[in-house]
Amino acid sequence: MGASLKKAGLLLTTTLGFLSAFLFFLPADVLNQALKKASDNRISLVAVSGTAWQGSAQIAIFDGQTKMALPGRLVWDTHWLPVASGGLPGISVSHPVMPELLQISWQENRWRISGNQLRFPASWLVATGTPWNTIKPAGNVSIVWADIFSDSAFTLKIQWQDAQSALSVVKPLGHYEVLATVEKQGTLRADLSTLSGDLKLEGQAAWSATDGFSFKGYATPSASQQVALTGLLSQMGRQENNRYRLGS
Repeated sequence: MGASLKKAGLLLTTTLGFLSAFLFFLPADVLNQALKKASDNRISLVAVSGTAWQGSAQIAIFDGQTKMALPGRLVWDTHWLPVASGGLPGISVSHPVMPELLQISWQENRWRISGNQLRFPASWLVATGTPWNTIKPAGNVSIVWADIFSDSAFTLKIQWQDAQSALSVVKPLGHYEVLATVEKQGTLRADLSTLSGDLKLEGQAAWSATDGFSFKGYATPSASQQVALTGLLSQMGRQENNRYRLGS
């Protein structure tokens, strides 16, 4: 009986050892396949190196016709958390567009994503397709968030500073902000507003699994720049009196 238990224990230990080694050396392309599936092939990883536990890659965005690899490398490193924190793996992520290291960890029976921000050229938005590949934006984009917990709502503050377009001689167009809130149940609502500039943008967006995505917004030029902005506005939407309905 004792010999049988010893053999069973040895078999279990060996099996767990092989399983741990397999998971530890799982190729990083597994992450790429998961990312492609989750984003409907719009986001992928290229020039991948390392494993799913520790590696690096470039992020590529596909707009349906062209794939664009963004500058800089995404680097990730997985480490085991203390037993007091659940003994689960934690993840550290870095990229040149983030000024601080992003930490994903298990705390108090919920997942936490550390507060951080993204800062990148607005020209990168062209890779996402319509309408940005038509507008050809310039300027700077920032996305800021506080600590995110898996059981709570959270808000993203998105700003487009020194906003410009290749379709307009008016530079800058303005400074814009989107406050996007993701509720605990997974629904999204967002408000677009103008902080300054000759082109006023305003709107509201919402998304839910049952109702899908909806957006209603308007662009209004200042009186002094109305003629200069006509070409850009005609690409942004349909005119309704002295303003343009976005996306129509």
